[in-house]
Amino acid sequence: MHSKKLKIGILLDGDHVSPINADLIDKLYASKDIDLKYFLILKYNNWDFDTKNSIFKRISWIIKNKKIFIYFTKFIAAKIHSIESRIFFGKPLKDVSIDKYNYSEKLEITTSISKSGLVNSFASSEIEKIESLGLDLLIRCGEKILRGEVLTICPFGVISFHHGDNDFYRGSPSTFYETYYKEPYTSFIIQKLSCELDNGDVFVKGDIKTSKFHSISARNLHLKGNLSMLNFLEQLSNTRKLPDILDKAPYSSRLYKMPSLKIIFFYSLRSIKNLSKIAIKKITGFITGDKKSAIGFIVNNDWKKISLWKASIITPKAGIKLSNPSPFKFNDSNYCMVNSYEKIKDENQIRLYQLFDKSSKNLGKILIGGINHKNPFIFEANNHLHALIMNDKERSIEIYICNSFPSDWSYVCTPQSEVTSESCYLFQSSDKSYWIISSTQDSFGNKLLNLYKSNVLDRNGWLNCSQLRSEFMESGAINAGYIDDKTLHYRLANFQIHENENKLNLYKIDCLEPAYKEFPTNIALHPKFREDITHINSFSYRSGISVFDFEYK
Repeated sequence: MHSKKLKIGILLDGDHVSPINADLIDKLYASKDIDLKYFLILKYNNWDFDTKNSIFKRISWIIKNKKIFIYFTKFIAAKIHSIESRIFFGKPLKDVSIDKYNYSEKLEITTSISKSGLVNSFASSEIEKIESLGLDLLIRCGEKILRGEVLTICPFGVISFHHGDNDFYRGSPSTFYETYYKEPYTSFIIQKLSCELDNGDVFVKGDIKTSKFHSISARNLHLKGNLSMLNFLEQLSNTRKLPDILDKAPYSSRLYKMPSLKIIFFYSLRSIKNLSKIAIKKITGFITGDKKSAIGFIVNNDWKKISLWKASIITPKAGIKLSNPSPFKFNDSNYCMVNSYEKIKDENQIRLYQLFDKSSKNLGKILIGGINHKNPFIFEANNHLHALIMNDKERSIEIYICNSFPSDWSYVCTPQSEVTSESCYLFQSSDKSYWIISSTQDSFGNKLLNLYKSNVLDRNGWLNCSQLRSEFMESGAINAGYIDDKTLHYRLANFQIHENENKLNLYKIDCLEPAYKEFPTNIALHPKFREDITHINSFSYRSGISVFDFEYK
């Protein structure tokens, strides 16, 4: 652990930053591990197109360089993005002057820019000026391509985002084509820039679920990327070592450019259609109602050999949604604890079902903690039943012990507080350490995968062992069940194929010591075992009991 802060500088194209970059700067200022020393403002000594020039000079430059069509297309695309943003986020925030940030020095760096207006190069005098600052690394927050010695003058180089999956989407505009082609997820990477465009060393990859609207996808991806960058820099500050480089593959897709007017037109039509659907759904929601939910179960089985269509079904009353079933055995009987949500009352309850070969018995409401507690995970430790459960009101993950089955439970500890968790599972490693795998959600709605560890069960504030490689991948961060197969453990993750179809991908948990590792398998569960099914939300297995919850029309 290093006590010295990581000294960084941010490369900017001007003296104002976008609200997204302002969010990143605010995060860096709030970190105890990072010292944001300088804003390096790039000034061009050979480019007559400057945003400070009059509108007439800018138009003259566009005409002179034969870029009328490109900038007209950019103008139309920007207007559509602006309209979408106003609909979903209200009045847009203005760019922020860096004069607001008094704790960092501002330094102008003169550069030469290529005729295309895309590539920056630096004179040796400017390189020496940057080198004299003694920075650990630079972060590029501009749009221009960097070339030359500037990439190597800092010990950790120049770190940058690429907002897009670098294996499939390179070019611009970021996140647009993923939305247009209805990709299920949209990715970002954090990389160390190299002299070759789009071929830097990639250290972190994350993703979000793609929205139907480009403005939502872009905002969510940028905000999640900022959070990932903060974690990356804090880890670097503590270790003083860059993470391992992620594997690369030959890029076999095209280089994307500004979409044509035809593509923009069809995207606009689709956006109008989607907005209309949202409006109709809001108007008719109380008439059409929600999808129905149910729990399926099969007892005394090997999970690899079952057929889901043979499962017995627990169907709730109208207006109640059952979810996140947790199977367990007690006194040689089969049980399942289920979260029960009643929409009219906006109330969560925990219900217990006893499971038989072809039927079930509703044992009623079980109070664990209180009315704000939900999604219990039942496990056995020290010859007692325990419940790992989420407290919505206190934003915490808590553990309770069963004193007298089934209704007497008492509080044990709070492994994690100040966290909005959606589902948690607990495992024990070979050295008897306890691990919690939790799907969490930040204030912007981003889905994250967090790992917490403790050598003893009954302690508060477990160690956060979240990892950059898995934490920010929403495509694998939404817990959707667990499989406890004697010595083997698996985790299922909800993967959204598109709006009306999902699947559950199976990950094998290979090692919990010294670090958590999981590997994808070629196994996935699809919601196709009934004609009326729309989604399968979770699948869990333990002690010969398979349970799953699903939605149907």
